[in-house]
Amino acid sequence: MGRNEHKTPSMRKEVWREQSMKDHRSIWETPGEERHANLNFWQDAVLATFCRVNIHSRAQDDFLGRIERHSFDEFDLLDIKVSPHTFERTPEYIVDDSCNDILINTIKSGYLKFYQFGREDIVGPGDMFLSDSASPFSYLFNDPIAVQTFRIPRRFLTSQIPNVEDVSARKIDAEGHWSKALAAYIGALQASGRDHLSLQPASQFAEQIVSLVRLAIGPSISDISHHQAKTLTRIRQAMRERLNEEGLSPREIANDVGISRSYLNLLLAKADTSFRRELDGMRIDLAMRMLGPYGRRLSIKEVALQCGFANGAHFSRKFRAARGMPPSEYRHFALAAEPEDA
Repeated sequence: MGRNEHKTPSMRKEVWREQSMKDHRSIWETPGEERHANLNFWQDAVLATFCRVNIHSRAQDDFLGRIERHSFDEFDLLDIKVSPHTFERTPEYIVDDSCNDILINTIKSGYLKFYQFGREDIVGPGDMFLSDSASPFSYLFNDPIAVQTFRIPRRFLTSQIPNVEDVSARKIDAEGHWSKALAAYIGALQASGRDHLSLQPASQFAEQIVSLVRLAIGPSISDISHHQAKTLTRIRQAMRERLNEEGLSPREIANDVGISRSYLNLLLAKADTSFRRELDGMRIDLAMRMLGPYGRRLSIKEVALQCGFANGAHFSRKFRAARGMPPSEYRHFALAAEPEDA
């Protein structure tokens, strides 16, 4: 099975088991009696509760998934149980929809590998991480997994953390004191129910969650102003648009953004990074995507050149240093969850 196409959620509503309760709870569950079509149903359920994504799985004939959503005004708390698959938010889908939320994810069981903003990590039971729905990301589940996700509008996060990229795609370890407090607080929202929570504005709970996020992530959050954060976003976007250019320099990107090279370097330093570190991370992130199903017909050398590396050997050294494995081994891993005929 290849790339799944978007279908309007209403087309599948009669097939999902959807239940609306007084506490604004809804359930989407793949129907066991029609397993051959469950992967398409799951894609529609994710669209209805998250945003538009691309989904692949080798287990399409035995695919099972369940999403239970608790809605609190502008916020959603989602309990997800699902079979192994890959889950990818692509630039094309970001353009196509208006999803602009932050996803705060807690792993309940199983393991998940995630990628965003040139960073990747593996998270397990109790670990947490954030995803920005307005930027490309992907998740890889090699085993059945249970995840709890709190979806929050971007403005609540940026009121305390101006640069969302600082906190997205960073593992929040299960053993941290503040991460435990954050997970417990989100769990308490679900246990309390909507009627109890209605005694206070939902925005108040969201602000408290963001405060706990800031404490849980700690020193990785840079101390920059809102204006500087917006300029950093423009810098990173300009870099992403020119990743394939070998020899790309800070001066060229500074000219694109309309700032001096020294100010560009200053902003990156305030964000605890550098031009070379950002560029290498972005190129490795792009390479990881091209080593997956969409670039499976490209050789390792072709991937290297399209990502701006001088040659295959240079790319392999950089990739191994960043990911702890050569590109060929990563390609094998990245395709592990793909269907045979993708």
